[in-house]
Amino acid sequence: MVTTSHTLYTEDCLKTLDRPEVNFEYVFTSPPDFSELNLDVDTGLDEYMEFIDSVFSKLTQKCSLITIVNTDRKYNGGIMPKHILFHDIMRQKNFRILYHKIWCKSLDASINIFRLGYAHVVTYAKEGLIIPQNNFKLFKPDVYFSRCPKYRGYSFGNSELIAEFHIRHFMKKGMVLYDPFCGSGTNLSMAKKFGFSSIGSEISESVALLCTSRLDSVVFPLLRELEG
Repeated sequence: MVTTSHTLYTEDCLKTLDRPEVNFEYVFTSPPDFSELNLDVDTGLDEYMEFIDSVFSKLTQKCSLITIVNTDRKYNGGIMPKHILFHDIMRQKNFRILYHKIWCKSLDASINIFRLGYAHVVTYAKEGLIIPQNNFKLFKPDVYFSRCPKYRGYSFGNSELIAEFHIRHFMKKGMVLYDPFCGSGTNLSMAKKFGFSSIGSEISESVALLCTSRLDSVVFPLLRELEG
């Protein structure tokens, strides 16, 4: 029987990352948008990027493999390419793009006037390091189609399918996943589902309760054979 642990810190992830006991090998996360940080897109870009940079400065000191899920934003008659802003931050920290995939959330272009119906799912690795991978066949497509879910009314969640494919492709026995913006716990619950330990940070107490409940409901471990 594989023994795993799952720890949730109800606090700012910057505080969690300063804890010496917090160690992990893989980060899978979806950073918050402007509104989730109470920032205005017209006036808060610098503050937004400073926050994101501070988080990833700490993350890149602790691990060598990071997957970022983020959605570009419709803005002022055009598109704010947030994924390019993240690329720039990771390049400055000597991380290269290992994979760049597209998650198509919906084919309905009217579903949200601010956000697009697709997200970028980009995995970065520290320059010069060979990253172990599991050759998981279902990970190979460059475009995934998966509905954008809600969990008990929480609407900022990641797709379980996207989380599963990345976790099963990159994680090996004994590895720990960390999500600094874990929300309702999609990524943590999928790590538990497939027998891996996880750590999460969530600053909202009410959302952290959703995450804890979701983790408690996971049957561990469920090793499904999906490839036939």
